[in-house]
Amino acid sequence: MKKLITILAVVFINTISFAQSPPQKMSYQAIIRNSSNALVASTTVGMQISILQKSEKGDAVYIEKHSTITNANGLATIEIGGGTPVSGRFETIDWSSGPYFFKTETDPTGGSSYSITGTSKLLSVPYALYAEKSGNGDDFKQLNTKLDALATQVAGVTSLVADMSAVKSQITALQTAVAGLPNTASITALQTALTANATAIAAITTTLNTVAAAGTATKAVVDGLKTDLTALATKVATDNAALKIQITAIGTSNDAQTLQLTALVNSNTALALQITAAQATIKDAIATGNKTSDDLLNTRINALEAALKASGVIR
Repeated sequence: MKKLITILAVVFINTISFAQSPPQKMSYQAIIRNSSNALVASTTVGMQISILQKSEKGDAVYIEKHSTITNANGLATIEIGGGTPVSGRFETIDWSSGPYFFKTETDPTGGSSYSITGTSKLLSVPYALYAEKSGNGDDFKQLNTKLDALATQVAGVTSLVADMSAVKSQITALQTAVAGLPNTASITALQTALTANATAIAAITTTLNTVAAAGTATKAVVDGLKTDLTALATKVATDNAALKIQITAIGTSNDAQTLQLTALVNSNTALALQITAAQATIKDAIATGNKTSDDLLNTRINALEAALKASGVIR
C-alpha cells in the first residue's frame, strides 16, 4: 500500500483586469515531497485536478491533467482551468451552485500513477467566475464594458496632454524666434526693397539677353564681310603681280601704254590701301559694335566696289 504524503497547497485567485474579460483560470501551488518526506525539487511531476460539487466525495463536474516542473524548493505551480481536460468544461461550472471542493492527485515521477492525494473545500469562489454565472453576471459585464470605454478615454486624454505639451514647446520656441526679429514696419520695408531688386534684376537680365542675341548676329555679319575682303585682297594682289609681269614684257615700247599701266598700278595700290583701311574698320566694329562704325564700313565698302569697277577688276 502506497503511503499518502500530505502536500502543502495554496490556491490563488487570478487578479481581475478590468480592461479585459474575466479570466477562466485559478492559480494553484503545492510543495511536493516524496515517500521519504524529501522535497521533489527541479523535477517533472504529474498532477490531476478534480472540481467536486457539494462534498469531498461529490460528483466531479470537471477534471484536468497537468505536467509541470517543480522549482529548487519543490514548489509546483499550475493554473486550474488551463490543463488538459479529462471531463467537463471549466468555463461552464456554475459557481453559484456550491459549495465546491478541489481534489489534487500527484505523481512525483511525472506520470499518472498518482500516489499523493488531497481534497480541500474551496472556501472562496473566484468573484469574476461567480459573477459570470450568477444573476449579477450581466451587471459585471456592463461594468467591464464601461471600464473599457473609460480606459479608452483616459488613453485619449493622455495622448492629448502629450500633444498639448509638444504644441506648448513649439509655441515657446516660436515666441523666442519672433522676439529676435525687427519690428513689422522694418520687415515690410525689407520685403518691398527685395521685390524692387528682383524686378530690376529681371529687367537687366532681359536687356543682356537682347544685347547678346544682337551681338551674335552682328558678329556673324562682320565675320562674313571680313572673309569677303580677305578674298578680295588676295585677288588684287594676284592681279597686281600679273600687271607687273605684263609691264616687264611690254618694256618701254610704248610710252603712253607705260604711263597707263603705271596709273593702273597706282590705282591698284590705292585700292589695296582702301582694303587695309576697311579691314581696320571691321576690327573697330567688332570691338565696339558702334552703329557709326557700321555706317563707315558700308561707305568704304561702297567706295571700294566703285573703285574696283572703275579699274576694271570687277564688273
